[in-house]
Amino acid sequence: FVAFLSESSAAEGGAMRISEGGEVWFRSERELAEMVVGFTKAKLQALAVSARALARYVTDLESELEAADEAVVEMRRKQQEGQQGQAEAEARARRLAARSTELEAELSAASRRLADSEAEVTREQRA
Repeated sequence: FVAFLSESSAAEGGAMRISEGGEVWFRSERELAEMVVGFTKAKLQALAVSARALARYVTDLESELEAADEAVVEMRRKQQEGQQGQAEAEARARRLAARSTELEAELSAASRRLADSEAEVTREQRA
């Protein structure tokens, strides 16, 4: 405030003075009031500038947060799709393993029948 008073006093041509003892004297209450209003106005303007900058910063942060939220939602969706795909692939693998077991049993039975048929043909050829 003292720096503001010194600058304002120099600009306003002696509306106030500071004594050797450090006392601040104004020519009138009206000039004191004008000085206080000027100081308050300057501080309010500085606060308004800071508030606008802070509001822009908050808006930027909100935008970044929204984008991050959307990215998280997308990643969760992809993770769920991946889990579903994995579950489907595992189910297919189980079905294929079961079918493979069935086919192996059928092949084994067919091999036995073939061997039996070949043995019968061989017996018939010898007879």
